[in-house]
Amino acid sequence: MNTILKKYVPGLSMAFFMIIFSSCLFKIFTGDTLDGFAFYIIEVTVYLIVTAVIDEIIGQIDFKSYLSNFIGETVVLYPVTLVFAWYGHWFGFRVMNLIFFTCLFLLVMALLHIYFYHMSSQDAEEINGFLREREDE
Repeated sequence: MNTILKKYVPGLSMAFFMIIFSSCLFKIFTGDTLDGFAFYIIEVTVYLIVTAVIDEIIGQIDFKSYLSNFIGETVVLYPVTLVFAWYGHWFGFRVMNLIFFTCLFLLVMALLHIYFYHMSSQDAEEINGFLREREDE
């Protein structure tokens, strides 16, 4: 399971992104952009870069718990996400759509934080195991 989470999930995600992104760039540069999908993918890529920078800045804050980190990131990234959604016309801003989008945003944020919490816990456990082995020698 560790190999899947540490190697295949990130690797497949990066490969999928690179294939979709390069396909969209190719469509844009060749003029084959009858649909807005290619521009949407570029827009989402910019959004992900912006949120990664914000995440890095938030990561400099010494939160007392992982939960407070999650809440802090969510509170900061939600308005940023709404701005991108508004300008990108990701969905019609009606009450039901906004509720659904908010639930989806919270679910994705929770799943990402659970994944990274699990990975950092695994890394800490592995390092502690190496330290215990070293002390036993």
